[in-house]
Amino acid sequence: MKIARIVGARPQFMQVPPLRNALIAAGHTHLLIHTGQHYDYAMSQGQFDDLGIGAADYNLEVGSGAQGMMTGRMIEKIEALLLELRPDMVVVDGDTNSTLATAIAVAKLHIPLVHIEAGVRDFDRSRPEEINRILTDHAADVNCAPIPRALENLRRENLGEKSLLTGDVLLDCMCLYEGKADPVILP
Repeated sequence: MKIARIVGARPQFMQVPPLRNALIAAGHTHLLIHTGQHYDYAMSQGQFDDLGIGAADYNLEVGSGAQGMMTGRMIEKIEALLLELRPDMVVVDGDTNSTLATAIAVAKLHIPLVHIEAGVRDFDRSRPEEINRILTDHAADVNCAPIPRALENLRRENLGEKSLLTGDVLLDCMCLYEGKADPVILP
């Protein structure tokens, strides 16, 4: 299968290696698409370099702006690229504007969407991340809950039939890089 993974912010970058490695080992094509939500070197390519990811296959270079403007630009660019690439599936994680923009674009293109870190809730709807999580979970075809509490949240929202307890990809990343990071010495 051709699987597009769309990321845009530092927490998502950290989760790329474990899943990418597993997909490639299983014989799938993994296309990494960076929206450009985080775009300066320290928050973007520096993270890719530290994680050994290299460069994204595609960088949409959206940059910063008001949430609606940024999300709208992402939807437009994601849609155009996905129409060109025609992936079999799209994977997103977390709760960023990139996550929500992808969910909207993919739902309208009728491409199967997998949401990693699904069901995580803080129950504070004044936070944009909470809205992004909820809307993405409802748009996704498969929700991957990292912990039992997240799976229970999905069940309470009537999303149980399309939700699985899969474990925490960020924990997988920590295990993958354990012992490779420089130790921090505090005074």
